[in-house]
Amino acid sequence: MKRVLLFQSYQEKLKIPYATFLVFQSCAVGVGGGDGVGLAKYFMYDGQCENGESVFTLNEDMSAEGKYTECCLNLNMNSSIEERRLTFEEMAPNWDKISENVGYKGHLLCVEAFDRAVSSTDVYPNSTKNIKILDVGAGTGGIGEMLKSRGYTNVDALDISQEMLNLAASKNLYKKLICAPLTDTHMKEIETAEYDVVLCGGVIAYGQTPPGAIEQCARFVKPGGLFIFTVRCETFDPEGHNYGATCQKLEESRKWKLIQKEKREQHSNPNEERFRYSYLITYKILQ
Repeated sequence: MKRVLLFQSYQEKLKIPYATFLVFQSCAVGVGGGDGVGLAKYFMYDGQCENGESVFTLNEDMSAEGKYTECCLNLNMNSSIEERRLTFEEMAPNWDKISENVGYKGHLLCVEAFDRAVSSTDVYPNSTKNIKILDVGAGTGGIGEMLKSRGYTNVDALDISQEMLNLAASKNLYKKLICAPLTDTHMKEIETAEYDVVLCGGVIAYGQTPPGAIEQCARFVKPGGLFIFTVRCETFDPEGHNYGATCQKLEESRKWKLIQKEKREQHSNPNEERFRYSYLITYKILQ
């Protein structure tokens, strides 16, 4: 924490949208209420200089470079695909830092479950390093890096943000980069039963993807293949959200078979406590 003068360079440093910054300037003294209520996490009013310039305490840990943005936290089922895309485009340059600060573990969990599944001949016989894998919500390549270190080279990436994929491309992790949103409608970019394994860490969440996106991911996988994903508990558990019900429906229709489901910590330092725990789920596709 440190005291700073409030001027435009801090708007640029924190990557606060300029229109929002102007609103904040106009109500800075009343930062705790009104239009400034959502911005108190950036500054606390700390008096004025002799020249009348406002002085604030800057909470650098809560800058846009530190944790998920307010736009990300406020995504909901009424958010448009374009709003979702822009949200992740905005975070892309700082994504690795954000992931570190919130203690994100989605990629670690997915690859842990993947390692466990492919090492079991009962779950996935005849595994090779050349199996075709899709990393859904690849971001800057967290899962891709771990797969590459294990010798898997036939891996594609799907993400809603081209900026994220550009950063992943610089690491030479994927064969193909697909920039498209994960939705509940048929994706022309991906054929039915195109992949042996689909991994999806931290993407299936209320406000980010509809429940029907789970069925699309299942469609991507060949019979006998695996779909491994994390889903926040606060997304999966409520009946009204239909994520758990969608998974149950696919089990009952014999589309897939549940291999393992466990509650795990996905964020060790989340913006909000509701983001801490997720289910780590492995399904085997039957048809």
